[in-house]
Amino acid sequence: MVKSDAVVKFDFEKLDQLVAEHINDNAEKIAKQVGRDAMASINVKRGDLKKGIKARRSKFDDGGWIVISTAPHSWLVEHGHGGPKPAPPHAFLRPALDNNIQAARDLFGVR
Repeated sequence: MVKSDAVVKFDFEKLDQLVAEHINDNAEKIAKQVGRDAMASINVKRGDLKKGIKARRSKFDDGGWIVISTAPHSWLVEHGHGGPKPAPPHAFLRPALDNNIQAARDLFGVR
């Protein structure tokens, strides 16, 4: 039997950084795809609603990505509204997210 005195040292700080970068890169890919899908589901060629959909880096310290819609009427379109001329919901963000959940799971290796 051979005795080994090998010692393996890990730079856990660097390892944490590499893992965080990998996660962030994949989160960016998914967020951008969600944004593209949300834009594609809006049946106008141009306008504030479509232009206002953006995938952005989160402001949280731990990173991450979010998809936002900056148009003032985004919520009303997504959820519908009452009022003098009621409008039914035309969800565009939630379905785009739902349609990409499996891609995110595949990308991150989640079953």
